[in-house]
Amino acid sequence: MTLETKTPPGSGVFGKSGTDLYAIATRPLRQGRRLAVKFQVENQPSAVHTVKGQVARSLVTLIVSGNKGCTALEISSWALRFAAYVHELRQIGLDISTIREEHDGGWHARYILHTPVRILYPTEWATP
Repeated sequence: MTLETKTPPGSGVFGKSGTDLYAIATRPLRQGRRLAVKFQVENQPSAVHTVKGQVARSLVTLIVSGNKGCTALEISSWALRFAAYVHELRQIGLDISTIREEHDGGWHARYILHTPVRILYPTEWATP
């Protein structure tokens, strides 16, 4: 993923304004406020997209997790419908692969974002 960011050693991914994207994506939502992320797909410079709420948190989490990807279990404290949020991101045009990981009780999905994305607007809380 290519971000307009700098990544200090030993810390999370930071936005252009120095905002820690992972910290924002994982903090609890406040009543009446939603997370908003404005981003651009690198091979489509004219297309700018904005996602809000849990879809925005999911996008930031996928960006931060990089090639490792992310499962719903890893973010189960806030992403109760992670597959639905990934589906919305796919409908925007993002390439997100699903890897089926077997375990004793069945299987779960690991999602990996492959589309290069640039965060244009530092993630902030916005009113719905």
